[in-house]
Amino acid sequence: MKKITVKFIYFLIILFGSNTILNAQAGKALELNNEAKKAFGKKRYRAADSLYTLSINLKATAEAHINRAACRKQLNDKKGCCMDLWTATNMFNKEAIVLFGEECSKTDTAYKDANLKITDKNNYVFKEAISSCELIGSYDYIKYNAKNEILLSYYKTGNDTVYRQGSEMTMPEFPGGGFKEMRNFISAKMQYPNTAKENGISGKVWVTFIVSKTGKIEKPNVFVGMKDCEECNAEALRVVSLMPQWIPATYKGKNVQSSFRAPFTFKAQ
Repeated sequence: MKKITVKFIYFLIILFGSNTILNAQAGKALELNNEAKKAFGKKRYRAADSLYTLSINLKATAEAHINRAACRKQLNDKKGCCMDLWTATNMFNKEAIVLFGEECSKTDTAYKDANLKITDKNNYVFKEAISSCELIGSYDYIKYNAKNEILLSYYKTGNDTVYRQGSEMTMPEFPGGGFKEMRNFISAKMQYPNTAKENGISGKVWVTFIVSKTGKIEKPNVFVGMKDCEECNAEALRVVSLMPQWIPATYKGKNVQSSFRAPFTFKAQ
């Protein structure tokens, strides 16, 4: 009984210690973001760039990458600007997608018949949209059918390819039962932060992450967080870090790395 108690106390120390670290990092990142915004407003673009970099190193967010991209545009660093917008794009940020399309990439759309030959856009079987930026070596591909349903979607930087949703592939799956089992895992592991509990804060946090070819969870990131509850954002990331290996996505019978979005709901009791 004594050994079990000691182990439980040790577990609590690790648990609350990691939460404290995540919350401290989030707080410092927010402080650096505010300082960077002030520097940008005073046209001190190089200082703002450095401050956003420090913030991103603590907590990478799409907003910070977009803001640093604005700094780099002012500093005539187009490659750095596009790399930041591309990173934010892959965090599913709508503003970044628009800005990347305007500032950095060119898009080609091809309409094809059943034999994959180029055809008229009013009479096609498949539509392929390709956006690319030679400056940073990015490539984004989406294949649709005539009903505008996504058949295949992936993005590539250099030799690194990450698949997204599409009916021509199997999506990654949480072990033991897919989405239902993942919700059960989240419910069992997630703790409602005291600050949110005391203030009756409710909301949803969306986290993106990469599922590797072996099912390992990589690069977790909050892409839609709760602005009034940084502790909730940190808690969602903590729970993701506890997830077991997933069943990886497959394309043409082979394991591929893929991106996934998971919701974390916090409800005031």
